[in-house]
Amino acid sequence: MNFLLHFRLAHRDLGDDAASLGAMLPDLWRMAARSARARRDLANGDAELDGVLRGVAHHLEADKWFHRSKFFSPGERATAASLAATGLPRAALFGHIAWEMCLDGALIRRVGASRLRGELEAAIFGREELAARAGDLHHAGARARAGVSPHHFAQRMDRLFRALSSFELPGGYARAEGVAVRLMGVRSALGLTAPVADELARWAEAVMPIEPIADTAVEELLEAPVTPPSSSR
Repeated sequence: MNFLLHFRLAHRDLGDDAASLGAMLPDLWRMAARSARARRDLANGDAELDGVLRGVAHHLEADKWFHRSKFFSPGERATAASLAATGLPRAALFGHIAWEMCLDGALIRRVGASRLRGELEAAIFGREELAARAGDLHHAGARARAGVSPHHFAQRMDRLFRALSSFELPGGYARAEGVAVRLMGVRSALGLTAPVADELARWAEAVMPIEPIADTAVEELLEAPVTPPSSSR
């Protein structure tokens, strides 16, 4: 499950902006640094910070539930098959991430970009320091061991928060072309192959038939019970 669905499910289950922000953080942390992994069962004793940590815990529980649910494997298989049909090198390897992007896109189409942007802005505004403190609790040591400077990590997180608040980051997921652009970026970052002629159009063509599947899945998923973590965490 990608960060936007995590945000929305935590918003539904926990009803708290700090927890909704926390539910996105594990995905955002990994975008900023691969060594920045969330851990389980952390609490601090500070009420506001513990709200963020409760959202992180919700993310971990929701991921575990999602990957065992009917919403993951069939959609991932369909997406991988559609990507493989493009003939692009190793395209099927991106079935997992593309399916999760398509689910976020379906969420945007269902809830509305304006409403989601407002909810994201409300959750992030004034809580950047809380997010940084939560990150230090979860993985400051792991980042240091990986040679990631605190300044570099903070800069990356700041850019991500600005992209979320402006809706620049998730907004493109609502269109096949936007998902295609992101997939090209991921593939380039991994250094798998050089760009291919008409690659963007081929990625987008593969995503189009997945969009209605994602729309149906999200309609059901938003009504599915995800057991939230204990409020004591």
